Amino acid sequence: MSIFDQLFGKKMSPPTQITPTAGSVNVQRDPGEIILLGESKPVEKPKVNAEKEVIGKDPKKQKMPSYFINEEIESYVPLIKAEEGRLILEAEHLFEDEVCYEADGTVRPKLAIGYSHTSCDIKPGQTITKDEAEKLLREDIAEKVRIAKSPNHFGSKFNDFDLPMRQMAIQSYYRGGLSDSPNTRGLMLSGDFEGASREFLKHTGYQKAKQKGSGQRGVAIRMEKFSDFLKNYKK
Repeated sequence: MSIFDQLFGKKMSPPTQITPTAGSVNVQRDPGEIILLGESKPVEKPKVNAEKEVIGKDPKKQKMPSYFINEEIESYVPLIKAEEGRLILEAEHLFEDEVCYEADGTVRPKLAIGYSHTSCDIKPGQTITKDEAEKLLREDIAEKVRIAKSPNHFGSKFNDFDLPMRQMAIQSYYRGGLSDSPNTRGLMLSGDFEGASREFLKHTGYQKAKQKGSGQRGVAIRMEKFSDFLKNYKK
């Protein structure tokens, strides 16, 4: 079961009996099956491609994304895209300090693809389509939301934050800052956002990024943005 099914899945409605019309055959509709009234059998289900084509009121065909659309997940997408920058369609090594250890003891760079998605499963030369990258981004965000709402993090109280706070928090989870700072989370839950602002910059990732020659100035800037947001946050 995917993370979308766990967080946002809905039960499938029971089969619906279709009332036959003149010349039609009484058939029962299965979930996902297309039935044309007046036909004696269901039309073959269309194959799902990376991109689906549907025809709406406009006679022109419109390409629709194949990924699951969820209102909460979509609310986090724009900020994360803006922070991550360009879309990576062919695997590359983005973060110098991220490596993978092979079974034979060799070490190789951990590659990134899409919207800075990193994994040891990504191989050199691996490519991704824009639609696949959009789907992968939403899967990654859904996983970060699951972690943020887990009992050891914010739990159900995460939903008590307003949308701007939730957006900034999930953006930080996406890069691993807030997820690795339990003291910051505790101060946020207590309502001490100025204290949380100071605590967040004690993060080892921030201290490392600030070191001369680290090559991680972007990491420091991003973490400073979240710290400033916490400092100036008003409920």
